[in-house]
Amino acid sequence: MEETSFEVLAWTGAVAELPEETLQTVFHLQRQLLAAVHLDRQTEFRLLEAVGEVEATIAALTALSNIMHTTSARYQRLVTLLLRISEAQPQANFDTLSMMLDTIVAVQSSLPALLRSLEEIRQDWRL
Repeated sequence: MEETSFEVLAWTGAVAELPEETLQTVFHLQRQLLAAVHLDRQTEFRLLEAVGEVEATIAALTALSNIMHTTSARYQRLVTLLLRISEAQPQANFDTLSMMLDTIVAVQSSLPALLRSLEEIRQDWRL
C-alpha cells in the first residue's frame, strides 16, 4: 500500500466522504487486523492445549494477550474514525481526518512487528 497523505484524506465536494483509495486502505488494514486477531487466538488456544498454563508459558501468553489488545484497539479505532467521518456533515473535521491518517500510519508501521511476534511464539512453541 502506498503511503497515505492528507490529500488522500481530503473530503470530496461538500460532503464528508473519503476517496475510494483511502477506503480500500482502511478495509485492507481491517482485514489484516482481523486475521491477526484470529491467529493470536488460535495460537493461544493451541499453546494452552499443548502445554497448558504453566510457568514456562506465562511470557508467551502475556505477549499474546498484549498483541490481542493492540490489534483489537487499532481495529476499533479504524472503525470508529471511519464512522465519524461518514457521519460528519457537511464536512469531516480536520482533526478527525488527521486522526485517521495517524491511525493508518500507525497500523501500517506496527502490524508487521505484531505478526512477527506471533510467528516467533508459534515457532518457539512449535505450534
